[in-house]
Amino acid sequence: MVRKFAPQVNKVTDADDDLLISVTDKDAKTSKKKDHNECAMAVAVKRQEQCSNVIISASTAYVIKGNHATRYKVPESASREVVSFDRGAEFEPGDYKLKAIAPSGRLGKYHAPDSRKEQRPKTGGMAKHFVYHHTGNIRERLKAKP
Repeated sequence: MVRKFAPQVNKVTDADDDLLISVTDKDAKTSKKKDHNECAMAVAVKRQEQCSNVIISASTAYVIKGNHATRYKVPESASREVVSFDRGAEFEPGDYKLKAIAPSGRLGKYHAPDSRKEQRPKTGGMAKHFVYHHTGNIRERLKAKP
């Protein structure tokens, strides 16, 4: 999925430390809405980290230096700004923190399906229906190709 936006990437790792980003008025004014690489947060990361490319989605960020991408989690506060910005509001200048990936969510972390299945409550034979809400009118979601 990273190669869709940055074809030169051949290695992706998870961030070990948080990354503090300062979004300025200039970053917000030179940005583009609904663009993973040119939103205000991406412009600020490129300026601050002097990297070749950045991919910002509502939940995940990739900072790309050369052929190496580092994955971060976009916290809810920054995610709300990204969604509002994509829908037409201004991106509020300020400090935002891209979070390191938790140990349980790291790339290559294996979750044995049998261990989780045994802990699920029984539904008495009735199927449970889960409702999933997809936030609309924002940039395309980052997703793996089938």
